[in-house]
Parts: sequence; structure tokens; C-alpha cells
Amino acid sequence: MTTHRAVRELEFRGERGARGPSTWGQRHIWSTLRITRPHDTRFNLPLLADVPEGRSLDDVLSAVRRLVERHESLRTTFDEQHGYPPTQTVAAHGRMTVSVEPYDASPDADPAALIMKEAACHHFDVASEWPIRFVVLVTAGRPRWIGAVISHMAADLMGRDLVKWDLEDLLRGTADAPDGTGPAHQPLDQASREQSATGREELARTLELWRAAVESAPPLLPAAPRPYSGARYPSTTLYAKGLGRRVRQAADRLRVRSSAFFLAAAAAALTRQADVDSCALTITCANRTTARTLDYVGTIAQQGLLVIDSVGSSFHDTVRRTWPGLLHAHDYSRYDQRSLDLLAADLTERRGFAFEQDRHYVNFSEETSPIRAPAGFSELPEGEVLYKEGMPVVSTPLTFGMRLGTDGEDAYVKVFADRRHLSGEAVRGILAETNRLLQNGSAGDITY
Repeated sequence: MTTHRAVRELEFRGERGARGPSTWGQRHIWSTLRITRPHDTRFNLPLLADVPEGRSLDDVLSAVRRLVERHESLRTTFDEQHGYPPTQTVAAHGRMTVSVEPYDASPDADPAALIMKEAACHHFDVASEWPIRFVVLVTAGRPRWIGAVISHMAADLMGRDLVKWDLEDLLRGTADAPDGTGPAHQPLDQASREQSATGREELARTLELWRAAVESAPPLLPAAPRPYSGARYPSTTLYAKGLGRRVRQAADRLRVRSSAFFLAAAAAALTRQADVDSCALTITCANRTTARTLDYVGTIAQQGLLVIDSVGSSFHDTVRRTWPGLLHAHDYSRYDQRSLDLLAADLTERRGFAFEQDRHYVNFSEETSPIRAPAGFSELPEGEVLYKEGMPVVSTPLTFGMRLGTDGEDAYVKVFADRRHLSGEAVRGILAETNRLLQNGSAGDITY
């Protein structure tokens, strides 16, 4: 049980304060958050770190101060005073509050659940408040955990992990940089590069790649809406016992990564449902392919394209064709969102049917902790599956979303769809076909 929450205030002083253009990644998230309001809190990123034995509350607050001083994105606000795109302002100094909350450390206590609740309940006004909130959980007079909720404007998933790892180093006293010194490449530097002649050339190349890929890709999703009943965006997840391990072994035999195996199954299921032979699937790319972005705390991930010119004549053929497509997906993933929107409008007008790559995504995740499966899953025998109806998506501009994941042992496939375009029967068919290809394809090839 939690009781009264106190608030402590800390003062930070960073190396730099400045105002400048936003990055392409920030603009991408800015557009997403605006479209999904007031339900944009689902994009908040929670984290939880243990406080080492012997650290006092003042030690924890000092670590937080140093963390904020090191990473400019954690002390950045955004505004649209002059219209799109938003401007980012990094504060050189300021004050930040940290909540301090007594916490029951009983055996069944779940501090992660508390942080997830914080993430789900609070909207960030990134124009007027810092894009991160901290809470220290205190048990028997000493800090045991520190949690944070980060706005997606300040970090993507990898950026969130970097914040957590840096915070843990600061708490342990093992951080290897002086106070106030952060990574050399910060969001203001990224924006400066993107606005340079080099950045404009990269944008032009990326847009041409999108144009060529989309012009040659057939539509996967029905464009015309139709009547529906019930929730508009229901979601269903399939959990498969032992599938992650079997896929990894099969991928090793084909000399590809598990990601290619899972995404090949999704591509084959979607193209078969649409009765086409090729596709351009929208997938999220981390965009951390250079030395300067490896320790970059910011939101730099964007949507790329997995282009498969032909799924081939068998499932293993599809897997082999998916692998090089994955290696090149990041070629499509660095762009200004407004520029891509203009390209989409032009392609839609000229082709006579909708640009759909902004209406769907298919993503793969290698989970670092065991999959949180529903009750009864752990008792399933090898090879069995469990279907679970999830909460409907409350607000989205998308027609279809699919996430495939594995913890190395088990696997899941989660799908949501707009019932105006894909019926429940069609969604169940896509899930069943994806599962069939993964289950049977991990044992041997399947001829189409």
C-alpha cells in the first residue's frame, strides 16, 4: 500500500541552453501525439531502477540532477508559436520536482505496476513542463526504487533504456563522465545535421526510395469502409508455447535472424489475405546505425519499409527474401514527417487509391524479460497456443497493427484492426495463418 506523497525540488545546471529546430524524430512523434489526443498517454515510457544499499535520498536526488544535466532531451520543451514544425528549447538551468512516496515492500508488492499506472494516467504538456517525472519509493526509511515516466518526445525505447542504464550507473557511482557532461551528440546537434545540406540530400534520397517502393507495391488493406458492430478497434493476441525457441533454431539453420522468420510469416499471411505477391510493410527502425547515435538520448526511431518484391514459392523462400529487406529497411526511415505526408498525398492523387503505408505497421520485438502471458499459458504443452482478447484501441489513425515478439522461448502475435476495413473473420484468418507458417515453417519448408 502507498500513503502520503512528498515532493522534493532539485536545481540543475547543464552545459548548454539553446533554442532550435526540432529533429525529424521529434516531428514524427509530435504528429502522432497530436492525432491520438486525448489518448496519447499510452506512448509514455516508464522505467524502474533499484537503489543500491547504502544510498540516501540525497544521493538519489543527486543522481537525478546529474542525469538531467547530462541529457538535454530531459530538460527540453516544445512549442508551435510559428506553426509546424515545433521548436525545441533546451534549458541550461532550472528546477525539477521529484515525488517521494512511502512504499510497502511486502513479498507481493509490485513497484513496476505503480510506475506503469503513473505512465498510463498522466498527460505531458511538453510546451510548459519537463518531459520526465520521477518518483522515489521509500521503504523503512530508505529509498528502494526510483521510477520515471518519460514523454515519447524526449526518448524512444532505446533512449529510455539508455536513461535507465545511465541512472543506474549514477546511483552506483560508476558513471564515467564528470558532472554536467553528457553524450557529444544531443537532439539540437541532430536537428542541425538534418537541416544541413547533407541532411537535405539524405531527405531527398529517402523520399525517392519511398516513392519507388510505394508505387510498385499493391494495396494490402481494403480501402472502402463498411458497416461494423461493437468496438471499432478490437485487439487479439495469440500466445504460442515454445515457438520462440523453435523459430530461433530454424532461423539459425537458414542463417537469418528470428526477426526475418517472424516478419516473413506476417508478410506471407497478409499478402495471401490480400491475394497479392509483393508488399511494402511499415516497420519501426531504431536509426542507431552510427557511432554518434549509439548513446543518443532522444526520439530518433522512425518508420521504415520492409520491401518484398515477391514472397516466392515457399515459406523459407519468403524468409530468405525478407532478410535482405530487413537489412535495408532503415534506408527508408530518416525523413521529415511533413515531407512524407506531402508525398503520400501526391501518390494517392496520382494512383487513385490510398497511400496505406501510414495506415498500418508490422513490428517485431525481442523481449528482454519473459513474456507476460495470461493465466493458464504456463501449463500449456509444447506447440499449443492461447488466444486472448485485449482491450480495444481507443484512438488511432491506423487501419491495422501487428506486433510479433519472442523472449527466446515463447512467442506472441498481437493484432488490432479497424472493423470498417477488416472483419473479425479476416483478422482471425491472418492470426491463424501467421501461426501456421511459424509452427510448421520452424519444422520444415511449406510450399505455397
